Amino acid sequence: AGAQIQMVKRDGSYVHLRWLKKSTVALSPILGAPVATTNLLAVNSIEGVRGYEDTYTMIAEGNRLIEVNAAGDAVWTCDGTRAYGTAGGDLPQYIVDPGSGNVIPVNPTSATGVAVVQNVHWSRPTVARRIGVSDLLVVDTGNNRVVQVDRGGNVVWEVVRMFDNFKTLLRQGDPLTLNEPSDAQTWTEVIPSINAWFSSQGLPYTYSNAAGYVIHYLIADTGNFRIVEMIDVYDAAGRVVTPNIGGNPAGFAMLRQLYFTTSTYGVDGKKYRYGPLQRVLVANGALPPTWQDPSKAAGALIRLTLALISNYRTVGDPTIVQNAVGALGQTMESGGGSIVVLSEAGKPLSTVSTMRIPNGAGGFTIQDIDNPTWFSKFDEVDPMSGLIVFKYLLADSNGCYQLRPGVDPMTGLPDPRYMDVEWLMTNQDYYRMTGKKLIAQSIRRLNSVVTVGPNAGRIHHFLIANRAAGSDNPSNFGITYNNTGNPANGNIAGPTEFRGEVFEIDPTTFAYAAPFHGYTPDYFAFGNFLVPMDGKTHTVGATTFGPLAQASIAWRSSSEQAPATPIGAFIGEVGTFRRFVGSKDRATSTAILESPFFADRQF
Repeated sequence: AGAQIQMVKRDGSYVHLRWLKKSTVALSPILGAPVATTNLLAVNSIEGVRGYEDTYTMIAEGNRLIEVNAAGDAVWTCDGTRAYGTAGGDLPQYIVDPGSGNVIPVNPTSATGVAVVQNVHWSRPTVARRIGVSDLLVVDTGNNRVVQVDRGGNVVWEVVRMFDNFKTLLRQGDPLTLNEPSDAQTWTEVIPSINAWFSSQGLPYTYSNAAGYVIHYLIADTGNFRIVEMIDVYDAAGRVVTPNIGGNPAGFAMLRQLYFTTSTYGVDGKKYRYGPLQRVLVANGALPPTWQDPSKAAGALIRLTLALISNYRTVGDPTIVQNAVGALGQTMESGGGSIVVLSEAGKPLSTVSTMRIPNGAGGFTIQDIDNPTWFSKFDEVDPMSGLIVFKYLLADSNGCYQLRPGVDPMTGLPDPRYMDVEWLMTNQDYYRMTGKKLIAQSIRRLNSVVTVGPNAGRIHHFLIANRAAGSDNPSNFGITYNNTGNPANGNIAGPTEFRGEVFEIDPTTFAYAAPFHGYTPDYFAFGNFLVPMDGKTHTVGATTFGPLAQASIAWRSSSEQAPATPIGAFIGEVGTFRRFVGSKDRATSTAILESPFFADRQF
């Protein structure tokens, strides 16, 4: 009807859409109809093709998955999975008899089965990542499984147990089932020749010279003190490969076959509780000399596994590189937490247990990693060298951090004893900002880049799942609780129950130099009243303060609503924060979040 799209810029990216009349829009006309799919919309204008999305956030909490949009509305929830199968035999199969025209069963002796549906409720899902357009990869920790589900909760595939026929990596009696998995990754490898791939594994199996593909499942099997990688191998027609050996069937199928496992427990007896993990490929020649495989060429790719260990820390002489192998010095172990690099054989190559935080005076404060809960890697181009640099996100009992590999400030050479902190938000910072406790369970880097302030162009927004529960404390802003009921004496009556949240933080006002991190409170105490800082620019009355700064918390769920602030002659209300998800008026409401484990966004 002659309408155009208005683009509303939010935190550096165009995310919201409105349809308005032409007379109200100053943007170029749209050429053709928009094209839309799940949460995405593409518009072709004379300025080019633009893409839009509504910042859907996937959240995993104690017994459900929930997806909320930028307005805080619940747009999808899932309480468990549904799998279809048969019991008591095969389902009847029928054909038409060409002679008689009758419909007859083709499996009369085995047609004794009935269709069954198995429903399983989520139990502590700790990770829920999108796979493709509509599927999710879920680590269902309490049910000891990793599962892929569609938007209807239907099981696409499920990993509960493994088989060890392919490489025989386990000891006799080692468990073949998962126990409290805490993270998982999956990817597909295309192989030009199945036989050539078998040969590359150093094993005498054969199948076909035709192409195929391998599906990998890398899982932190936390309760079994190990990381495992399983594979499924299929030919080009999608059939599971059943290998041969010496011209005869090998007696097993390449389905959920164990491909890699750590050796720290099975060989060394170390009960390390592995957590979030990531697989990286690095050229053999680019690795430190002690890490290189002498049997491979310099350009050969080496599989390294990065992981978090929540109960292992290296201690000892601080002048000695904390390297888990080699003759660099004796180190000891203690509880606390470390980031570890594992070799292709599953042995630790290096561990880092210590962070180095700039103190603003040219020096550093040394801080141990303590009870870590989340770790992930991302790549970034170094503006000075133009090279790709590995960077990391970490959450532990003291706060959230963006890290990079340590560099000696005197020589400029790598210093593997430390991780250098580029940005941090301590628990104390968050308490000053919001009056709430912080127990960060996960931290994810978003696409939105900081555009102003000391972090412009180098730090992105972060999405953090906070499991803290208890009472908030608005008095942290200097608010005096009002027990009189008279709005003139303040609008906050006292603390409110808090049960955890997911929030997006804009680190515009967060400098990396400690101890003054430059936080901006999420709520502003003005004249004994609480003014929510919701990301917009406010002018408070006729004060000389002028407009308030942009809020540090750009988005949160569960949503928060403060009591009405005073207008004119103390017209307002006295109450506490109200927390909610969605709106009854829009039929998007649901129960508030309860100590969420994980949150993620596709864009």
